[in-house]
Amino acid sequence: MAAYIAYKSADRGARFRPPRMQVEIRRCLTCGGGRPGFSAPVDDWRVSPESMHWGCNGRLSTASLKYELGRNTEAAEHVPAENAADGLHTGDEVVLFTSGQGDGPFEADRQEWFRGIVGQQHLLIQSHRDFEGFEVVAYGPELRLRGKAICGQWNKTGARDDEEMAGGASQATARRSYVCQSGLPAVFNPGGRANASNHDFRLATLYDTGAGGSDESRCKVFEAVGRKVLDSSGSPLVEAVHWTAYTAVRSLVEWVDDCEVISPGTDWEGIESLLGEAVMGEISVQGMDLLEALRAVLLPLGFGFALEPWAERSKTGAETSPKRRHRLHVFSLRRRRGVVAKLPMARADRPGVSVASAAGQAVLVQRVDYVRDLHHVANEVVVVGDRRRRQVILQFNYHTMGDYQRDLVPLWDATQHSLANWAVDDVVDPTLWQTTGDYTADVFDQRYNKRGAENQLYKHVFRSFVWNEDGAFHALGYAAPDLKDFGVGDGVNFVRRVRPLGPTLLRDEPAGEVLNFPVRIQIGIDNEDLEYAWLDLPEAAVLPDRAGFTITRNVLAGGKDNETWRPYHGCLAKAADGKTLHEKYGHHTYLTLLHNTLRQEGVRIRIRMIGSVECDDAVTCTAARRIETPWPFSARKVVYAPNRFKWREVPAGTDLGLGQDRHDAVDDSAEAMTYAETIRRASEQGLGHGSVVLRGLHKCSRPGMAVPATTGRVVDFSVDGGRREQYPIIVGIAYHFAEGVSKTELMLDTLPR
Repeated sequence: MAAYIAYKSADRGARFRPPRMQVEIRRCLTCGGGRPGFSAPVDDWRVSPESMHWGCNGRLSTASLKYELGRNTEAAEHVPAENAADGLHTGDEVVLFTSGQGDGPFEADRQEWFRGIVGQQHLLIQSHRDFEGFEVVAYGPELRLRGKAICGQWNKTGARDDEEMAGGASQATARRSYVCQSGLPAVFNPGGRANASNHDFRLATLYDTGAGGSDESRCKVFEAVGRKVLDSSGSPLVEAVHWTAYTAVRSLVEWVDDCEVISPGTDWEGIESLLGEAVMGEISVQGMDLLEALRAVLLPLGFGFALEPWAERSKTGAETSPKRRHRLHVFSLRRRRGVVAKLPMARADRPGVSVASAAGQAVLVQRVDYVRDLHHVANEVVVVGDRRRRQVILQFNYHTMGDYQRDLVPLWDATQHSLANWAVDDVVDPTLWQTTGDYTADVFDQRYNKRGAENQLYKHVFRSFVWNEDGAFHALGYAAPDLKDFGVGDGVNFVRRVRPLGPTLLRDEPAGEVLNFPVRIQIGIDNEDLEYAWLDLPEAAVLPDRAGFTITRNVLAGGKDNETWRPYHGCLAKAADGKTLHEKYGHHTYLTLLHNTLRQEGVRIRIRMIGSVECDDAVTCTAARRIETPWPFSARKVVYAPNRFKWREVPAGTDLGLGQDRHDAVDDSAEAMTYAETIRRASEQGLGHGSVVLRGLHKCSRPGMAVPATTGRVVDFSVDGGRREQYPIIVGIAYHFAEGVSKTELMLDTLPR
């Protein structure tokens, strides 16, 4: 609201009369149950407003008020500073409003500017009572939102879930009374996976009627991560969907605030249009207050928010409605076009402008204080995601020994522990062993079986196989493998380091999302029957600190009750010639097959590990410096996002014959490049911040508006090297109410980095 010319006089030219701001106080009353209420409005001529600040993005709106104690007055009219607190208590509601002036052009209707709660008192007592003071700060509606915390998910009740699974879910039960609070952490899209309901709800109590569920229902409740229930035709009855920024914001507001502070009259349709259907990444709001939660959802996506510090008008027209709420505004922090603030300023080449002239009355801008800074520019952005992973098959067979070694090798000294010493006619069978000497069943049992007293000294012998990827077992005579064949480096170079195998990149069924096979260890016959003879080895454990495995079977050979391990004993799978594997290989002990493999003769085996290995390089995308950047030098910025961008590959020949629909392969390189370009667009521009002071009090400007320049005398606020596409926005507004001042100050800033 602007001031206006009240009258002209010969000596002063013009007098500027600001609108008169009035203060209304409602005493805080504690009703039954401890729920606060407020008394009827109270006027106190001693209370006058000094300034007001409209905050945004979680900052609190404030109003500063002064209590006039009385100066140069009789003692009876002077209020001691320590007694002034009786006039303004903490918890009291303060309303600032204008109701117009009889001799001016202002409308006579009441216009509210601020409604808040007294939360701070400032007492000053000095040696002379004329220098004492008492001031208070009232906080806007954001303070009440800060007292509302998120403690767990809001989930549909079992009754509502049963309705959905039965295919008969009605709109009438899509409301708050069919939603419950759980202790599960409130995390939107954990790990990027969907956990929102596929049905829309109305979560505010004021909609909790039989007709509460309607076409306007746009809130979501939490669903189990990735949950899906299909009907007989394959259509989803219950299906977890991703949270969008809009559904997260609206659901937070309706569930946590329950329309106590934020008005249901908020322009939700406009907010939905602004936010769109973009899916968020993982965002945890557990334990946050509502202000923090709104920040966590909106700011990373480039959006800000603000609450009007004044309450909306009652639909009935009554100014003392028992429920006065505040509209929520959401705006883009990266806007290039759209709603802009019009700021006329007197031209420098027109010296005759005065407040009494038409040109002077059209001027709003009184002061500009602005800083444009480019030394923080980052015009080349590198996004580094997760390290790449490739599926590999590592095998042990006679080709991996000696000069041919590229895969798995035995993790024991074969010269000290040779199966040739235990073989009789190339067969390792405890029924053929000596009863005395160094190679008896008892000696084998003590050393190489898990129950043996000396097993801890020999626990890897005949059991453990490793890749030797870091060359640690060079002393055993094994050369380090050439890892270029596995694509773990750049194709030429690679780092020699341990690489424990992770889960396979194969799903155990086509529709699976995370049900990948773990590392698989299999044994097979190294001849024409190999295709048919692969068996899983459940009694094998993956080594946790390097690529390899160990056989955990308690007894390899010896013992009573025929405990000697014969892998194919009882196996009824058919070989190439139609015979069962039991018929062909069931009589061979594991140790005989291992002995044959080591000596490269007879019926030999292959043992393979199938899993994924970590590469040396990561998903890396660079958005190079553009010619049009305002900063002439290259300034690189590196952004790490390992949880966001991944690369998983299943090379040909490693997928066990499973089709592409079973491959859990992913390549987020394109998304990483888009992310890098987005960051570059935001960070290649300069920073601009400052303030613009306007004559009079104005509601026409609000947080989120872009400020490209002033008009008349043009002051350019752009921060993109003169292209005039990137401007600061209004991030706060201060109103100064002091007598004869009546100014509006717009705080400007560019979007946060």
